Amino acid sequence: MLQEWISGMVPKLRLVQLQTQLERFPDSCAEMALLEHADLSGCKALTRLPDSIGHLQQLVHLDLTACTSLQALPDTLTQLQALRHFSCNRCSSLEGLPSGFEQLQLLQYLDLRECESLTALPESLGQLSALQHLNLSGCISLHALPDSLGQLSALQQLDLSDCSSLNALPDDLGQLSVLRHLDMSGCISLSAMSGTIQLLTILGLQVSSDSASDDSDDDLSGFYFDPECEHPPPWQHILRAMFANQQSHNWKLIAVPESLGQLSALLRLDLKSCGMLTNLLDSLGQLTALQDLVLTQCFSLIFLPASLGDLSALLMLDLEWCTMLRDLPESLGQLAALQELNLSSCFSLDALPPSLGDLSALQALNLSKCRSLTALPPSLGQLSALQSLDLGYCESLAALPDSLEQLPSLKYLDLDGCYGLAAVPDSLRQLPRNKGMRRV
Repeated sequence: MLQEWISGMVPKLRLVQLQTQLERFPDSCAEMALLEHADLSGCKALTRLPDSIGHLQQLVHLDLTACTSLQALPDTLTQLQALRHFSCNRCSSLEGLPSGFEQLQLLQYLDLRECESLTALPESLGQLSALQHLNLSGCISLHALPDSLGQLSALQQLDLSDCSSLNALPDDLGQLSVLRHLDMSGCISLSAMSGTIQLLTILGLQVSSDSASDDSDDDLSGFYFDPECEHPPPWQHILRAMFANQQSHNWKLIAVPESLGQLSALLRLDLKSCGMLTNLLDSLGQLTALQDLVLTQCFSLIFLPASLGDLSALLMLDLEWCTMLRDLPESLGQLAALQELNLSSCFSLDALPPSLGDLSALQALNLSKCRSLTALPPSLGQLSALQSLDLGYCESLAALPDSLEQLPSLKYLDLDGCYGLAAVPDSLRQLPRNKGMRRV
């Protein structure tokens, strides 16, 4: 009776969850005509799927996460015309995708994270016109991406992080007109990026190469590497100890391409730890949607382009530990939306532009450890929105402008370690205790 009841229920099933030691999915699964969600995650003993799986025409979600013994997928999988979500996350034995994979025309989410045996993707992958999310993070055996990748017109997120064998990107990657997130952190073999990449929202650049040659520095369409930089500076190891959160320093990245300006929808540009980067091109100013610019630990950066002032949407500018930065462009004052400016540990910075006072939205200004800074511009008193001013250990700072008393919103002032400061304006001495003033 029970067996008959179970047999009668099988055709009505809409969800199956089998997180067991299942070795094979039954051939009779074809009877589950209404099945929409199949969760086989954690079935580590599962070695194959039956050809009959192609009969599940209502299947929308197929999860094979951590099926570590699964080496191949049946070609009939491509008959799942309703499939929208497919995950093979941590299928470490999976060597490839079935032929005809492009037939999954409704597929929106494809997760192949940590498929460590995956060596290639089908060239037809670009025909997945509905695909929005593609995760290839940790595919350590993947050497290349199909040229058709640029045809994924709906793709919004592409995760290539820790694809340690990936040595190049397709030239037409810039055709991904709605791409909003590209992660390439840990792509240690990547020596070139397409110069036509555009319309990204978050760009995490942590690329390096040990294989750049003398004839590659001018011909790369994207990022250029110093072929003579065989070893990082001797103080690299000290800096690594100080910044334990940084997994790598990009010592060979010495310039960014002019095509950077094509990233017209870019919201965040993170170039932290590009230790050999000496300057940024004028095309930076074309990033009119940019909100966050992170140049932390760009130890060789000497100056910023005047076009910096064209970044009308910029909210945060982080230049901490840009130890060779000598000055800031006068156009800095044009950043009307800027709320946070971090210049901490800019040891070579000896002056600030008078236009600093034009930053009407600035709330936090960090100048701590700017050891060469001898004076502050009187215009500093015009920063009506400024709440936090950190001048800690500005050892060469000899005086403070009287205009600081005009800062109506100031809540925090740090003067610790300002050993060259002879006096503090009376107006600052009278700051209420709740203003959080700290001074030598």
